[in-house]
Amino acid sequence: MYRFSDFPPQTIRDSINEVLSSFDTELGVTELSEYVFNNLEINEPIFDEHQKAMQTMLDDMVMAGRLKVKGKTYSLGDTRKNGEEETYHVKSLETPSENVAQLKGNVIVNTIGSEYYPDAWESLLDNRLNVELIPEPQNPYDKNAIAVTINNEIVGHLTRSVAREYFSCITKLNNGGYTLKVDGEVLESPNDKSYKYIQLAMPAVDTIDHYLG
Repeated sequence: MYRFSDFPPQTIRDSINEVLSSFDTELGVTELSEYVFNNLEINEPIFDEHQKAMQTMLDDMVMAGRLKVKGKTYSLGDTRKNGEEETYHVKSLETPSENVAQLKGNVIVNTIGSEYYPDAWESLLDNRLNVELIPEPQNPYDKNAIAVTINNEIVGHLTRSVAREYFSCITKLNNGGYTLKVDGEVLESPNDKSYKYIQLAMPAVDTIDHYLG
């Protein structure tokens, strides 16, 4: 028997795919967690932290077009056109703005989706980063998506719930002629050293809202 923490994120994602491939109907996070635990012979209760980890992985897979989401349920299916990434990653501003809002903050946020942008990650030279956050209203998987970029290259996304919280205020800042940049740090997953993500120090929503006065 095993614990949830014994498995790297990719194994959990593979199990999610395996479980969903066995069902013709959509499953919610709780049902998925139960089936994944059973599938991997995890012998511990499903705690809130497990549910949150599962939710983050599901958001990650939906954002990348690997799963379909309807309300709060999920089903298997690659929603990308012809199995290729769609070219919907565009800035809210028609041209990059020279006006940069470099804001500090202490709201700690972890990004998702790094494994889908290997080329951009290979070009990173430092673990300390300065990233630009770009709303993606054209994103077909989440109209509130926010891309995390470095030198105009996407390296990940904010999680679905965090993006929903920040989308309006960052869009307002963009419409005012400013791009938002924040500090970040590259970290490794404790359960899978090959999986890296960026931890951001975000300003509060009110701070961004009030930046333009």
